[in-house]
Amino acid sequence: MSFADALAQVLAREGGWYPGDRPSDPNPTMQGIIQRTYDAYRDERRLPHRSVQQIEESEVAAIYRMKYWIPIRGEDLPPQTAIAVFDMAVNSGPVQAIKTLQMTIGATPDGLMGPSTIAHVAAFNDAALVQDFLWQRVAFYARLCRAKPIKLPELPGWLRRLELLREVVR
Repeated sequence: MSFADALAQVLAREGGWYPGDRPSDPNPTMQGIIQRTYDAYRDERRLPHRSVQQIEESEVAAIYRMKYWIPIRGEDLPPQTAIAVFDMAVNSGPVQAIKTLQMTIGATPDGLMGPSTIAHVAAFNDAALVQDFLWQRVAFYARLCRAKPIKLPELPGWLRRLELLREVVR
Protein backbone atom coordinates (compact mmCIF):
# COMPACT_ATOMS: atom_id res chain seq x y z
CA MET A 1 0.00 0.00 0.00
CA SER A 2 1.47 3.33 -0.96
CA PHE A 3 1.30 6.30 1.34
CA ALA A 4 -0.52 8.35 -1.32
CA ASP A 5 -3.26 5.71 -1.65
CA ALA A 6 -3.63 5.34 2.11
CA LEU A 7 -3.72 9.12 2.57
CA ALA A 8 -6.49 9.47 -0.02
CA GLN A 9 -8.52 6.82 1.81
CA VAL A 10 -8.09 8.47 5.22
CA LEU A 11 -8.78 11.98 3.96
CA ALA A 12 -12.05 10.72 2.48
CA ARG A 13 -13.23 10.16 6.07
CA GLU A 14 -11.68 13.29 7.56
CA GLY A 15 -13.79 16.40 7.49
CA GLY A 16 -12.76 19.80 6.29
CA TRP A 17 -12.79 22.71 8.71
CA TYR A 18 -13.96 22.23 12.29
CA PRO A 19 -13.72 25.34 14.50
CA GLY A 20 -13.36 23.48 17.83
CA ASP A 21 -16.52 24.89 19.31
CA ARG A 22 -17.72 21.93 21.41
CA PRO A 23 -16.65 21.30 25.02
CA SER A 24 -16.01 17.64 24.14
CA ASP A 25 -13.72 18.67 21.25
CA PRO A 26 -12.24 22.16 21.64
CA ASN A 27 -9.50 21.70 19.01
CA PRO A 28 -9.73 23.69 15.76
CA THR A 29 -9.10 21.11 13.03
CA MET A 30 -8.61 21.05 9.27
CA GLN A 31 -8.53 17.75 7.38
CA GLY A 32 -7.96 15.92 10.66
CA ILE A 33 -5.00 18.06 11.75
CA ILE A 34 -5.47 19.99 14.98
CA GLN A 35 -4.07 23.47 15.50
CA ARG A 36 -1.36 22.47 17.99
CA THR A 37 -0.03 19.78 15.62
CA TYR A 38 0.11 22.32 12.81
CA ASP A 39 1.84 24.85 15.10
CA ALA A 40 4.48 22.25 16.02
CA TYR A 41 5.02 21.39 12.35
CA ARG A 42 5.53 25.07 11.48
CA ASP A 43 7.80 25.57 14.51
CA GLU A 44 10.05 22.72 13.29
CA ARG A 45 10.42 24.56 9.99
CA ARG A 46 10.84 27.98 11.63
CA LEU A 47 7.69 29.24 9.96
CA PRO A 48 5.24 31.63 11.62
CA HIS A 49 2.06 30.22 13.10
CA ARG A 50 -1.17 30.63 11.21
CA SER A 51 -4.62 29.14 11.41
CA VAL A 52 -4.80 25.45 10.61
CA GLN A 53 -7.65 26.46 8.30
CA GLN A 54 -4.89 27.77 5.96
CA ILE A 55 -2.92 24.50 5.86
CA GLU A 56 -1.58 23.57 2.43
CA GLU A 57 -2.03 20.13 0.85
CA SER A 58 1.71 19.52 0.95
CA GLU A 59 1.73 20.26 4.69
CA VAL A 60 -1.22 17.91 5.25
CA ALA A 61 0.63 15.11 3.45
CA ALA A 62 3.90 15.79 5.30
CA ILE A 63 2.20 15.75 8.71
CA TYR A 64 0.25 12.57 7.98
CA ARG A 65 3.39 10.81 6.72
CA MET A 66 5.63 11.91 9.60
CA LYS A 67 3.18 11.63 12.51
CA TYR A 68 1.08 8.62 11.50
CA TRP A 69 2.28 6.61 8.46
CA ILE A 70 5.94 6.21 9.39
CA PRO A 71 5.30 5.24 13.05
CA ILE A 72 2.89 2.47 12.01
CA ARG A 73 5.27 1.29 9.25
CA GLY A 74 2.39 1.41 6.80
CA GLU A 75 4.47 0.31 3.83
CA ASP A 76 5.36 -2.91 5.70
CA LEU A 77 1.73 -3.85 6.36
CA PRO A 78 -0.68 -5.66 4.03
CA PRO A 79 -2.82 -3.14 2.10
CA GLN A 80 -6.14 -3.38 3.94
CA THR A 81 -4.48 -3.58 7.34
CA ALA A 82 -2.32 -0.57 6.45
CA ILE A 83 -5.40 1.55 5.71
CA ALA A 84 -7.21 0.46 8.88
CA VAL A 85 -4.21 0.98 11.19
CA PHE A 86 -3.35 4.30 9.53
CA ASP A 87 -6.94 5.50 9.97
CA MET A 88 -6.87 4.60 13.66
CA ALA A 89 -3.46 6.25 14.09
CA VAL A 90 -4.94 9.48 12.75
CA ASN A 91 -8.03 9.15 14.95
CA SER A 92 -6.48 7.86 18.20
CA GLY A 93 -2.70 8.16 17.83
CA PRO A 94 -0.15 5.72 16.42
CA VAL A 95 0.69 4.09 19.75
CA GLN A 96 -2.97 3.19 20.38
CA ALA A 97 -3.41 1.99 16.80
CA ILE A 98 -0.36 -0.27 17.11
CA LYS A 99 -1.50 -1.60 20.51
CA THR A 100 -4.91 -2.37 19.04
CA LEU A 101 -3.28 -4.24 16.15
CA GLN A 102 -1.05 -6.12 18.59
CA MET A 103 -4.06 -7.16 20.69
CA THR A 104 -5.78 -8.32 17.50
CA ILE A 105 -2.88 -10.60 16.54
CA GLY A 106 -2.23 -11.86 20.07
CA ALA A 107 1.08 -10.03 20.54
CA THR A 108 2.14 -8.09 23.61
CA PRO A 109 0.63 -4.61 23.22
CA ASP A 110 3.68 -2.39 23.65
CA GLY A 111 2.71 0.21 21.03
CA LEU A 112 5.90 -0.29 19.01
CA MET A 113 5.72 -1.50 15.41
CA GLY A 114 8.81 -3.67 15.47
CA PRO A 115 9.92 -6.69 13.45
CA SER A 116 8.04 -9.11 15.70
CA THR A 117 4.72 -7.32 15.16
CA ILE A 118 5.33 -7.11 11.40
CA ALA A 119 6.13 -10.84 11.30
CA HIS A 120 2.99 -11.67 13.31
CA VAL A 121 0.84 -9.62 10.95
CA ALA A 122 2.29 -11.40 7.92
CA ALA A 123 0.99 -14.72 9.26
CA PHE A 124 -2.64 -13.53 8.99
CA ASN A 125 -5.03 -13.23 6.07
CA ASP A 126 -5.29 -9.49 5.38
CA ALA A 127 -9.07 -9.38 4.92
CA ALA A 128 -9.78 -11.39 8.07
CA LEU A 129 -7.21 -9.49 10.13
CA VAL A 130 -8.60 -6.09 9.22
CA GLN A 131 -12.14 -7.10 10.20
CA ASP A 132 -10.92 -8.38 13.58
CA PHE A 133 -8.89 -5.19 13.99
CA LEU A 134 -11.98 -3.04 13.37
CA TRP A 135 -13.88 -4.95 16.08
CA GLN A 136 -10.96 -4.36 18.46
CA ARG A 137 -11.28 -0.69 17.60
CA VAL A 138 -14.96 -0.72 18.57
CA ALA A 139 -13.96 -2.29 21.90
CA PHE A 140 -11.34 0.45 22.39
CA TYR A 141 -13.96 3.15 21.83
CA ALA A 142 -16.31 1.45 24.28
CA ARG A 143 -13.58 1.36 26.94
CA LEU A 144 -12.73 4.99 26.27
CA CYS A 145 -16.35 6.10 26.68
CA ARG A 146 -16.73 4.14 29.93
CA ALA A 147 -13.54 5.69 31.32
CA LYS A 148 -14.21 9.24 30.08
CA PRO A 149 -17.94 9.88 29.65
CA ILE A 150 -17.11 13.29 28.12
CA LYS A 151 -16.08 11.30 25.01
CA LEU A 152 -19.50 9.66 24.72
CA PRO A 153 -20.90 12.34 22.33
CA GLU A 154 -18.09 11.46 19.92
CA LEU A 155 -19.02 7.76 19.76
CA PRO A 156 -21.62 7.93 16.94
CA GLY A 157 -19.14 9.75 14.69
CA TRP A 158 -16.39 7.26 15.49
CA LEU A 159 -18.68 4.32 14.72
CA ARG A 160 -19.82 5.94 11.47
CA ARG A 161 -16.17 6.37 10.51
CA LEU A 162 -15.64 2.64 11.11
CA GLU A 163 -18.63 1.73 8.94
CA LEU A 164 -17.26 3.85 6.10
CA LEU A 165 -13.86 2.23 6.57
CA ARG A 166 -15.41 -1.26 6.54
CA GLU A 167 -16.78 -0.51 3.07
CA VAL A 168 -13.29 0.39 1.83
CA VAL A 169 -11.48 -2.65 3.24
CA ARG A 170 -13.94 -5.37 2.26
